[in-house]
Amino acid sequence: MTSVIRGSSGSSGTLSQDTARAEILYSDSNWAYVQGAGTNDCYFRSRQNSDGQSGTGHLDFGYFKLKNTLSLSIAGGGDTNGNLKALALISLAGTVLATYQLSTLIGINSDGLRPVNISTSAYITTIVSLRFSDNDTGTGWAWLGVDLRSIFVY
Repeated sequence: MTSVIRGSSGSSGTLSQDTARAEILYSDSNWAYVQGAGTNDCYFRSRQNSDGQSGTGHLDFGYFKLKNTLSLSIAGGGDTNGNLKALALISLAGTVLATYQLSTLIGINSDGLRPVNISTSAYITTIVSLRFSDNDTGTGWAWLGVDLRSIFVY
C-alpha cells in the first residue's frame, strides 16, 4: 500500500510515468479544514456559507500513479443529493477518466469518515489527480468531506 501524501517529486518539476507527487493542486474559497460534528475526524470539506451549506466548488489533489485500488475516507451528504457531490479521476492531460458520485460511494449522510475502496485496475500506471466536487446548493447535508491523509493506492 502506498500513501500518496508521501509521493516523491521529480527534480525537473515535470512528471513522468515513474515519478509522482501528491499535494493540493487547487482549492476554491469554499473548502476548509474542519472537525466533523460529533466525531474526532478532521477533514477538508466544502463549507457552509451565510445561507446554510450551499457553498459549492471543488478541490483538486494529486498527482500519483494508480495501481489496482484507490482507498480513501470520505464523509458528507451521500443520501441527500449525493448525485451532486463527486470524485473524479483526472489524467495529466486533463481528461476525466472516471467519476464516482457520493451517493454511490457511501450512500448515507455521515459526519464521520467512511472508508471507500475504488477499483482502478483499468488505469494501472496512469498518473492522475483527484477532483472532489460539490455542486449541491441545498441547506442540509449539502457538503462533501475527504481526509487527504487517508488516500492510498495499492
